[in-house]
Amino acid sequence: MYDLIQAGDKGGRLEKPQEQVGAVAPENPASRFKPTAKRLLLPDIVKSLTGDPAYQGTLIEVFEAGFKAYEEEAKTLGLSNDLAGSIAFFIGCAYTVYRDGNELNPMGLEMLARALQQQFNAPDFRRIPDTEKQKFHELMVALATYLLAARQTAVETKDAAMGATLKAAAAEALKGFLKMDPEKFQITASGVELAR
Repeated sequence: MYDLIQAGDKGGRLEKPQEQVGAVAPENPASRFKPTAKRLLLPDIVKSLTGDPAYQGTLIEVFEAGFKAYEEEAKTLGLSNDLAGSIAFFIGCAYTVYRDGNELNPMGLEMLARALQQQFNAPDFRRIPDTEKQKFHELMVALATYLLAARQTAVETKDAAMGATLKAAAAEALKGFLKMDPEKFQITASGVELAR
């Protein structure tokens, strides 16, 4: 599925960021999915991080708080159960961590989500099963939550090495999704723009 996310409807890589001209969702976006009654991937993510049942419970609480915050905001933007929204959220969180906690403009995040909806609105993407979309959605929200929580811990404990490691991880994530060095773009109210 990651290949289809990268390819979108262009049959190749996502186009490099440029100024977006509007925040218009396609009718019935292919990035939307019908969720199951429970999380499909989150329990496996938590188990991969620790074998300690007590710590697993703590991690579930942290991740569920991240999901709740994300889902409340996504609902206000019409991005509930939408893979484009969760990918934009992850990119936004990585951008915030890379920019040392400077949050991006929420309009820019919505513009990015709408651009991703347009990019993914293709027959091949529509054929991806809802359960697979949900798993990738859970991965994006969990990774975003982890990045922000870990950064907060690094700041609170004044752990510069951890902060530097997280910033490097965020840079790699941004390069992976946007195919650009994070120093060469910014996310503004207009969306993703080349740095001037």
